[in-house]
Formats: sequence, structure tokens, C-alpha cells
Amino acid sequence: MVKKYSQIIFGIGLGFFLAGMILTLSNYQSLDKVEIEKLARDQGMIYPGEIKVDKLFN
Repeated sequence: MVKKYSQIIFGIGLGFFLAGMILTLSNYQSLDKVEIEKLARDQGMIYPGEIKVDKLFN
């Protein structure tokens, strides 16, 4: 039974290894909170406190 799945398990392990190597060797730059908020606002993010809603029920 192990022999039946050995190629699949090997392929999955190889895929995880290659993905890990690519992510490790890539040039990743972390963003600070100000940059993240600016990018999010450029894409349309708003805070709940910025929403002005009229009363729906009197």
C-alpha cells in the first residue's frame, strides 16, 4: 500500500520543498503599518467610524 502512494507523497514533498526554497530565497520586504494602511485605502478600505448612516428607524 505504501508503494501505491509513494510517488504521490514524493511529489507533494518535493513541491513543499521547492515552494519553501522559493519563498526563502525571494526578496521579501515587510511593510510598516502606515504603508499597509495607505495601500488598503487606495483599494477602497474605510473604517467603520467613517461611515455616516442616517437613522433607518425613528
